[in-house]
Amino acid sequence: MKQILIIFLIASTSYATANPGSLRDTTKVVKEDVTYEVTHDGSYVYLNVSTVDKYMALSILRRGLIVYFDVKGKKKENVYLKYPLQVVRPHFKNAEEREQAMENLNVGDLIDKLPSEVEYGFFENTREFNKDLNDMDITVLYTYTSENELLTYSLKIPKYKIDPNPEADFGKLSIGVVTGKEDPPAAKKSGRTRPSGNGMKGGGRRGNSNGIAGDRGSVDKARASSRKNTRPVLATIEHWFDANLTN
Repeated sequence: MKQILIIFLIASTSYATANPGSLRDTTKVVKEDVTYEVTHDGSYVYLNVSTVDKYMALSILRRGLIVYFDVKGKKKENVYLKYPLQVVRPHFKNAEEREQAMENLNVGDLIDKLPSEVEYGFFENTREFNKDLNDMDITVLYTYTSENELLTYSLKIPKYKIDPNPEADFGKLSIGVVTGKEDPPAAKKSGRTRPSGNGMKGGGRRGNSNGIAGDRGSVDKARASSRKNTRPVLATIEHWFDANLTN
């Protein structure tokens, strides 16, 4: 019964309750097992992000998605929506434990346990709101069908939340979809960045006691062998595309 209900929800909430008769252009992009589909009407932009890849689904639900909008098509991160907010990183003792967890993964249960808080950012202003009880006129939800293991993220957002100018031209709108970052977008705006590298200075190769550089070949081969036939626990998404919407 629960599966039937989920299927019904996907059918009835595609594009987050859009009226099919009022929809205009639809742009569909497929990249690395993820499908992005966007359309619009006179008042809203509708976005669907879907995948049948379990690793990608786990990444989306554990880390959340940040969706960026730039009406000028310059891939700026000034306007965004992030859901869910909490970043959860599962820890496994070994590859076998991870694979077992993936075999037993119940995506529907993960969706049921997601928090309700969403973050909306417009330049320097941010606001958190409850996705089920809000006055933002924004709809965001995840749905899942176990038959084809399809996870779908659906978003409906008013155009004025992207650009308050009633004469705004959405013809150049670009959309960025990124799996959640540990630092919120506001941290990047304020200039706070996470240090890169291992903190060691100098780029020379480390030698042995005789001053001869060590043989890195065998080490690199061993590392490559240990990574063979494995996948990261949490995959990543960082993709921008042109919505190609016309008024």
